[in-house]
Amino acid sequence: MSKNWNGLVTIEELVVKNGDKIIYEAKDLKNILHSGGQELFLGCMFKNFSIPTTYYVGLDSRSTILANQDMNDLAGEPSVGGYARQPLVKDTDFSFATTANPVKIRSSTVVFSYGGFDYSASDMFLCTVATGTTGILISTVSFGTVINISATNTSVSMKFAMTLGSC
Repeated sequence: MSKNWNGLVTIEELVVKNGDKIIYEAKDLKNILHSGGQELFLGCMFKNFSIPTTYYVGLDSRSTILANQDMNDLAGEPSVGGYARQPLVKDTDFSFATTANPVKIRSSTVVFSYGGFDYSASDMFLCTVATGTTGILISTVSFGTVINISATNTSVSMKFAMTLGSC
């Protein structure tokens, strides 16, 4: 692939809070769809690939995001503070908006919370594995800033949408 493709996944809203107070907010952040994500979508549509039942949202801090990256390229994924990749189950954590233009599928809200230890990240990634590097890195969205999860910034929540209308 010759260029990074900004399509398919958009973080519709990113909110960092201290309790109920909003510290930082961003909207309509675009993704890079990785080669593995492209292969997964096309394989599920036109070949006999198995459709994952659960997807995972994680945080990391790569300095550069490229389409040809895979799970081995993740850098700075938190390992403290109760951090864990957050699951999204295929049939329960997504809603289909067929009246939207373009048609969208939206995720439920994903929340990463402070668990006693500070951590930070500058990217959100979508993948097919709860831990480790054996799964498929589907896409990554850069926040455009470093988000710190701490006793001051107690949570970061995000909701994202996928649409082929951005293709």
